[in-house]
Amino acid sequence: YFVAEDGDGNIVGGVGIGALSDADGVCELQKMYCLPEARGTGIAQALLARALDYARPYYKRVYLETLPFSEITRVGAALMPSDSTSSLFSLAKSLL
Repeated sequence: YFVAEDGDGNIVGGVGIGALSDADGVCELQKMYCLPEARGTGIAQALLARALDYARPYYKRVYLETLPFSEITRVGAALMPSDSTSSLFSLAKSLL
């Protein structure tokens, strides 16, 4: 798990990487959070880059599961079939 701190040492964001037990060579991006005051500052992008850099030597793909209220879901929803009724979906990205 990686955390980001502000200039005063307060934790303002975090992200984890964990192996998926049923998928060889695949990890999951877990618990990606940033406090509202850290949003729009590039902290989330830096955390994501750090997590993926860490995962790259150990895994071939990264898996992300998200809920409908997140921004990535709104972006990813455009890739889903229009008749999809799932409120939960996943994205996978190659780390190679």
